[in-house]
Amino acid sequence: LFGDVGNNFVRTMLKLAKERDTLRVVNDQLGSPTYALDLATIIDRLIRTEAYGIYHGTNEGSCTWFDFTKEILELTGQEKVKVEPITTEELNRPAPRPQYSILGKEGLRMVGIEVPHYRDALKRFMAKNILV
Repeated sequence: LFGDVGNNFVRTMLKLAKERDTLRVVNDQLGSPTYALDLATIIDRLIRTEAYGIYHGTNEGSCTWFDFTKEILELTGQEKVKVEPITTEELNRPAPRPQYSILGKEGLRMVGIEVPHYRDALKRFMAKNILV
């Protein structure tokens, strides 16, 4: 989840790209990066329906953290920073992370809610936050 307020993965990668020549990023975890503004829009639209149940609110598309980092750097013209793929095991985090965290959005589609692709969301986030 990345948003206009506070720290998040996008801001962290941009900060690290200014400080380092090489970034080591996990390439064996697949997920759907999601813009908080899009998630808020999904929630708002659901509230305005008579639909009930459990819904997964994420942007469309999926990628690894490695791929997402490369996209972030490309959008900001920082392709010179080397992005090195590593495994989750090499990252050595205290808590285990799922390798596959893509959530189905069939429920949203059934109630007529379309969600933008994460790449579009990332571009809008960058433009709004003057990061490009």
